[in-house]
Amino acid sequence: MKSASFLLIAIASLFTGCGAIPNANAVLHTNPLYFVAPSFVGPQGPLTARQAQHVIDRLREHQQTPTDLLERDISFEQALSDEPLVLGNKVTLLENGAATYRAMLAAIRGARDSINMGMYIFSDGPVGQTFANALIERQNHGVQVNLIYDSLGSLSTSASFFNRMRKSGIQVVQYRPLNPFEATLHWTLSHRNHGKMLIVDGRIAFTGGVNISEVYASGLRSGEKQTPMESWRDTD
Repeated sequence: MKSASFLLIAIASLFTGCGAIPNANAVLHTNPLYFVAPSFVGPQGPLTARQAQHVIDRLREHQQTPTDLLERDISFEQALSDEPLVLGNKVTLLENGAATYRAMLAAIRGARDSINMGMYIFSDGPVGQTFANALIERQNHGVQVNLIYDSLGSLSTSASFFNRMRKSGIQVVQYRPLNPFEATLHWTLSHRNHGKMLIVDGRIAFTGGVNISEVYASGLRSGEKQTPMESWRDTD
């Protein structure tokens, strides 16, 4: 009976997909809400309008073809968040799951204040257990850990796995439960949360395509060969 229910859910999800995606291009070009003056904040505080324009001019130097897309993108981001863009960030490219997991676990184990994590798939296999243990250890040492996982993406993960984290004090939330009686929003199989994010102490952030699952753990390095479906090639 359980396998039949799982099959019905899987078939239904193929038809529902992830919900409608807004037409950002139409919004950018037609909605005056998104034409806001760019603002930035740096280590010394907010930048003046002249300093902000200097930042944009420097960014525009990297454009091969003159366009106003940069200004529109900045306006779009600021209109959505109602916050200035922050300067002075460093970006590191993490190739495949092994490198991503090492960096994530190092950041988690070094957390001092808070850990906020959101995953589409959070498995209860060896990789998931490693992350769960690291999160619980930090929670036990006074770091507030918050986790949200997608109910469809993490369908095969046992409830006891998440309950163990809850019992340690971790705030665990299931995004859009598959059980209609558990739903607090309008029930639907679509509109899943495919985001993969980890934010540690409000200073270190991870985002990309790597879920917490064994299929990402043995990701390929450039130039290596492996048979299809042995692992996912992805980046954070």
